[in-house]
Amino acid sequence: MKESKSLLIPSLAFYRLNLLLGGLLSPIVLFIADYLNDDLPKAFQFFILFAIFSMAFYLLTYISDSFVRHIRKVFILTGLVTSYLFLFISYEYDFYYASLVAQILIVISITFVIVNIKELILFLAFYWTFDILLIVLYKDFILFDRAYQQEFFHFHVLLLVAMGICYIAMVSRSSQAQKFQEIIQSKELAMEFIQESRREVDDMRLALNASSIVAITNLRGVITYANGNFERISGYSLEELLGNTHRIINSGYHPPEFFRNVWKTISEGKVWIGEIKNKRKDGSYYWVATTIVPLSDNQGRPNRYIAIRNDITNRKLAEQKLILSEERFRNLYQNIKEDIQLAAETQKYLLPRIQDIPGFQWKAFVLPFMDVSGDLISLRKNKNDSYDIFLADIAGHGVASALISAVVALSFQQMDDLKDKDEVKTSHSLLAIRNAIQAIQIDEFICGVFLNLEVESKVLSYTYAGQLPGLLHRNGETKILEGRGMPLFPSGNILLNDYSIQLESGDQLLFFSDGVYEIKNNNEEFLDYEGFQQIAHSAFLQKESHPITFIENALMEFSLNSPLDDISMFYLYSE
Repeated sequence: MKESKSLLIPSLAFYRLNLLLGGLLSPIVLFIADYLNDDLPKAFQFFILFAIFSMAFYLLTYISDSFVRHIRKVFILTGLVTSYLFLFISYEYDFYYASLVAQILIVISITFVIVNIKELILFLAFYWTFDILLIVLYKDFILFDRAYQQEFFHFHVLLLVAMGICYIAMVSRSSQAQKFQEIIQSKELAMEFIQESRREVDDMRLALNASSIVAITNLRGVITYANGNFERISGYSLEELLGNTHRIINSGYHPPEFFRNVWKTISEGKVWIGEIKNKRKDGSYYWVATTIVPLSDNQGRPNRYIAIRNDITNRKLAEQKLILSEERFRNLYQNIKEDIQLAAETQKYLLPRIQDIPGFQWKAFVLPFMDVSGDLISLRKNKNDSYDIFLADIAGHGVASALISAVVALSFQQMDDLKDKDEVKTSHSLLAIRNAIQAIQIDEFICGVFLNLEVESKVLSYTYAGQLPGLLHRNGETKILEGRGMPLFPSGNILLNDYSIQLESGDQLLFFSDGVYEIKNNNEEFLDYEGFQQIAHSAFLQKESHPITFIENALMEFSLNSPLDDISMFYLYSE
C-alpha cells in the first residue's frame, strides 16, 4: 500500500506541543518517582537534562528555520535515545512505573512522527534490539530476582500492547490518510476542472462578445441580456433594449410567416439558423447571420433563448451588386450574342454567291471556330471576263478578326480595275488590298492567297501571302503548287512573288487556310500538312461525294468535332 507522507507528517505545532509537555511534565514525573523511590540520583539528573533539552528544542523551533526543517529527524532520534536511557534506568534501578509510562509515551509520540509502516517496524526493531541487549547485560539481576521477574514480565506485556496499539493505529492512520489523500486529489482535480471550465467559458464568452452580437430572451421573447455589439450595431442603449422584444429592430422586410416559422422551430427545442434584415434606431438597415439556440431546464423544456448574430451587411450589399452586375452582363451577353449572330449572317452575305464560271466548277467552304470567322473567301468577276478569288486568314479569332475580315472582303469587292490589264499581277492586287485597309490601323496580319483565273486561256495566276501552297491533282497524282510569300503586315515592305499555271481538263485545285492541318486528335497529335495532303488526295480520287464534303468529314472525325481554328477551303475543277 502506497503511503502518503504529506498527510502523515505532523505539523510544527505537534512537535512544539510534545517538546513543551516534555519540558513541563519532567519535574512532575520526577516528583512522583522520588515519592515512590528515595534513591534516584541518576534519574533526577536524567529528568533535569530531559526537561532542559525539551525546552531548548522548543525554543529552537521559533529561532532556527534549519532546525524546523529537520525537526522530524531530531524528534525521532531524541525519542530513540530517550527510550534507550529509560530502558537502561529501568534495569539499573527499581524505576518501574516511571519507566513504563515514559516508554509508552515515547513509543506513542514517535508513532505519530513516523510516516509509514516501514519506519514503524524499523523503530520497534531497534527498540527491541536494544531491550534484548540490556536483558543480556542484566540477565543475572533480572532472571534470578523473582520479584523483579514479575515486574519485568508486566513491563514488557504492557509495552508490547502499546506497540501493538501503535501498529494498528499506524495502519488505520495510513489507510485513512490514503483515502483522505484520494479525496483531496479528487477534489483538487474537480476544482481544477471547474476552474478550467470556468476559464474556457470566460474565454468563449469574451470571444463571443468580441466577435458577435449576443442577446438572451425569455420564452415570451423579451430581451433579458444584450452585449455591447448589440448596442453598437442597433444604435439602441442597453436600457432601451432590456425589457423590449426584437420588434424594436424589425425592418418590415420579412413577412409575418417568416417569424412564425422561427418561433415554431425554437419552441420545439430546435436550433434556427438564417439571415435577417434589421433596422437601426437611425432608420438604416443591416443584415445579420443569426443562430437562435433554445436553452432547456432540468426537464428538457426550453426556458430561454440565446441569439448569436454576425454582421453580414457588406456581404449582402456585395451580393446585391453582384446580382445587378450579373444582370447587366447577362443583358450585355444577350446583346453581344445577337450582334454576333448578325455578324455571322453578314459574313455569310459576304461569301461569294454561287455563279457559273464557264469551263470550271468551284466551291467555297468556311467553318468558323467561333460563331464568326476570321477567314474569308471572296470572288468577283472582272471587266475582261477574268475572275479574282481571294482566300484570306485574319490573325486571331472572334469578333475582332471577323470585323477585319469584313473590311478586307469589302475592300476586295470594291477594288478598282487597273488600267492595263495585260500588266496586272496578283501581287499588285494583294498590295492594293493591304493599302486599302491601312486606314483602320490594325495590328493583326493577314495570310492568304490571291488567284486570278483567265477563263478563255485557262491560265491561273496566284500569289501567296504567308500561306502554305495549295494542291493540284492531275492525272491521278496530287502535287504541291510551287510558291511562297510574306504575310500582309499593316506596314513596311512586303516581298510577294507571282506564279502561274496552265490548267488542263480534269485538273483539281485546292487552296486552304492553316486551320485544316492545325487540328489534334484525342492523343494530342497534330494532323500537320502532310496528313492533310493525304486526306486531300483521297478526296480527289473519290467519286461518291464532293471533295470538300469528304475533307470536312475527315477533319471532323480526326479532331472529334473540335477544330482549333477557323477552317476555309476553295476548290476549283477544270472541265
